[in-house]
Amino acid sequence: ELDDRKTDNHNLPNLFEEREKLLVGDFKNEKSSDKISIGLPRGLMNYYQLFPFWKSFFSELGFNLIISDESDRKIITESLETMVSETCLPVELIHGHVLNLISKKVDFVFVPFIVNSQGGKDNPTNNCNCPWVQSHPYLLKAAFTGKNINDKLLMPTLHFRYFERVLKKELSTFFASKFNLRKSAILKAIDNANNAQKQFEQNIKIKGRETLKNLDENRWNIVILGRPYNTGDPALNLRINKKLQNMNVLAIPLDHLPLEEEY
Repeated sequence: ELDDRKTDNHNLPNLFEEREKLLVGDFKNEKSSDKISIGLPRGLMNYYQLFPFWKSFFSELGFNLIISDESDRKIITESLETMVSETCLPVELIHGHVLNLISKKVDFVFVPFIVNSQGGKDNPTNNCNCPWVQSHPYLLKAAFTGKNINDKLLMPTLHFRYFERVLKKELSTFFASKFNLRKSAILKAIDNANNAQKQFEQNIKIKGRETLKNLDENRWNIVILGRPYNTGDPALNLRINKKLQNMNVLAIPLDHLPLEEEY
């Protein structure tokens, strides 16, 4: 599985790896002894969708952001041994990623309770996350009963759908209280983080338009349906994009499509 049978990739681009590079940018996982370190599990929407936001936010406020290692057999095994409730695998996997961050001796682990997501101005939906994704911080709290882990969990409630009138208040109040930061500095960090997030999303759309414009009609081109945290994690998707690539099939991430033009 790991070497994908060492077959030919037919010189096709790996759009999922390219998306990951756009997501992470110039980030480097380096521990700094003179800063408060905050761990971010490499999973669910906090990483696979919102990482540009959190990277900018924590960096501007002077924190040392650390992400967990890529999902592997050890992380999967520790997740299954630790969880206290049967959920979908992406949610279960967060348990192992938290343990991985604890092993890196981070000061805190950021696992917010995100109720909903931002939407376009004319988007009529509430953009609510699924109940398991919303509530996974409380599953972690139930699983890790020891104070050495529970006390490290940062679990603010966040409503991204109502960015200006709710989200800003929630984030600024939480971090001002927890770390004695000025609310004005937090609000500035939120605005800059939102700009970074929008730039990432715009870059994804640009890449998508470029990909769709240059599709080769003489081969199969397949859109992989699924949440980014499913389709972007090789351990969860069993490297389906590489398998398709080896079959001379171009695998396209769902968020490369101009879906906002469909409503």
